[in-house]
Amino acid sequence: MMGLTTPIVEYSHLYRGSAMLALQGVYVFGDYLSGKVWGLREVLPGTWQRVLLLSSGKIISAFGQDASGELYLLDYTNGIVYRLVQAG
Repeated sequence: MMGLTTPIVEYSHLYRGSAMLALQGVYVFGDYLSGKVWGLREVLPGTWQRVLLLSSGKIISAFGQDASGELYLLDYTNGIVYRLVQAG
């Protein structure tokens, strides 16, 4: 018999850029309504750790990634594309 399990990650992007070294290998995903962006990393085989990376205040409609592996967030409200950068 076959069944389904809850997915580990949906609509995510694996960070492969160099601007935020701490995020290398982290799956980045967000929530449309809350505007929150999380990172998900496998800390042990089958054990995942989720960390809130950003409360953007945007209505996230999509993520994109450039040739360098940097990530971008698209705000549904105004169509603006934002690059994710290290705070500070």
